[in-house]
Amino acid sequence: MTLKITDTIYFAGTVYLADSLQVSDCVAFAAPHFQSSLSSSFVQALLCKTFIEGATLPSSMPFALENSFHIGQHSDVLLFSLTKASSNSPCGKFICNKFYWWNKQTRPYGTCLPLCCPVCGALWCWDRLVWSGLIGEGLWSVGCANPHCSLGENGAQLVPRGMISGVQPRGSRFITPKKKRQSGWMVVTLLYEEIL
Repeated sequence: MTLKITDTIYFAGTVYLADSLQVSDCVAFAAPHFQSSLSSSFVQALLCKTFIEGATLPSSMPFALENSFHIGQHSDVLLFSLTKASSNSPCGKFICNKFYWWNKQTRPYGTCLPLCCPVCGALWCWDRLVWSGLIGEGLWSVGCANPHCSLGENGAQLVPRGMISGVQPRGSRFITPKKKRQSGWMVVTLLYEEIL
């Protein structure tokens, strides 16, 4: 069953739906114009790990994402998990994790760089990213590589040169190896809710 969500996701409705259908885990894609053909390697790796090897869906996500070749540049992946109350835990839990792709030069910590500089409007103008500390340990910034950025007709600087900076999203972590790699996957928990 494929469910395409085009409007805002209401978590209460998702919890109710998962509980009604007795679904413990559900995967969704966050692309506004989802291209299903780009998800085939991800789905194949996920099915292999869960149905053939018998792993749980949440534990299979890093393997499936690492072995998917195109989905990361196209869509973030959401994993909804619902656990029922048991004798050990009086409350059930509803968790939504967002998996997103990062690239050291083009998508730092999953942040898509704008197509053009906000100051001069030059297309694909970004210089090499500057990292403060190692990847996974701080801030990043990138400046416009256009030599005429922020300059007036007489060559005098009118405004500061185009620059974008960011930081690793709070609570996010790498789920694929990052050492000596240019890209991989990260996860952040969007919602962790106890339900009765």
